[in-house]
Amino acid sequence: METSKGNILLVEDNIILQESLGSLFIEDGYKVKAVKNGYQAVDSVRKEAFDLAIINKQLSAMSSLTTMQAMKIIDPAVAVVITSVPYDEDPEILINQGADACTSTLFSSTQIIATIEEVLRAKGIRGPEKDRQRRIFKRRALNVPISYAQSHPPGIPSETKKSFTGNISAGGLLFESNEPISPFASMNITIELSPSPKEEPSSTINSLADVMWVTRIKETGKYKIGTRFTETQGITERQLLDKLLEI
Repeated sequence: METSKGNILLVEDNIILQESLGSLFIEDGYKVKAVKNGYQAVDSVRKEAFDLAIINKQLSAMSSLTTMQAMKIIDPAVAVVITSVPYDEDPEILINQGADACTSTLFSSTQIIATIEEVLRAKGIRGPEKDRQRRIFKRRALNVPISYAQSHPPGIPSETKKSFTGNISAGGLLFESNEPISPFASMNITIELSPSPKEEPSSTINSLADVMWVTRIKETGKYKIGTRFTETQGITERQLLDKLLEI
């Protein structure tokens, strides 16, 4: 049975580029899913595991940076290549923000294929650590009391305490709210871990997180919010994830 070299998510709003790049990757042995904006990309990553995402730097509906950050909250194992980076922009900034590689506005088919192969070789498209991280993709419901401080627009931050039922993911939380939350907000989060099958007592972990993206769910009028942990009291993020995998 023939197997693919990897599963690629192509995020490209230019239909001509989407078709040409998609065909190129398929011919080179990859499985490809193409979407036209960041919202569709984030939804795709929620439903399916991808080895690599290729994102056009100049997306309009949701920025490439927000798209990348949201995807990595849901599945930190996915590699990201940002394409069509303008010549006057420093690609190192994107690398520091989480991208695994970048290409300029004018890139050749040989260059993009070589970049993909290099990134996947460096990351490892499969393996115990990636499988371990993706176990967290099967998120469990948690009671998440949250105190969040709006830091935008400028002024005295307003603080509101609410309780949400959220879903843990590697590096952050996904949860729903009946009220909008600024994407510039920071949050104090108390994660209440229910007892494990070993009948250990429940415990709480206090963390600080930044809101990375907010999406309004039209059918319900609610807002879906993704956060990334920036500080976890007493333990490292890896220790937090280990705890969550135990229960």
